[in-house]
Amino acid sequence: MQNMDTKMEMEGNVVIDQQDVDTKTAGVKNGYDFKADNTVEYYMYTLATPQQAEHEQSGTATYTRNGDEITITINNLATYTTKVLNSTDLHLNMYQEEEVNGSKTTIDIT
Repeated sequence: MQNMDTKMEMEGNVVIDQQDVDTKTAGVKNGYDFKADNTVEYYMYTLATPQQAEHEQSGTATYTRNGDEITITINNLATYTTKVLNSTDLHLNMYQEEEVNGSKTTIDIT
């Protein structure tokens, strides 16, 4: 992953709205290796910030492909869908809604 867009809302208020962030500068490393048997090996790392602890995760997940749409499901927790897929670019999107401390939170990362 080279660049990312991140938007986070809590109770309808935008608390993070970043576009085209260089992942190296942000301390984020994500990689995906798609296999023919519909598995994908993944690695995700996020550098610690004042708001969150360092996070590192890797493993094998499953994916499905329907035309130009790829859906990756990691541990039944996060589903990534395709925004762009062509010979040079793959743009994945993860959208989650959850309740945190009684507040509705949405996270949208591409």
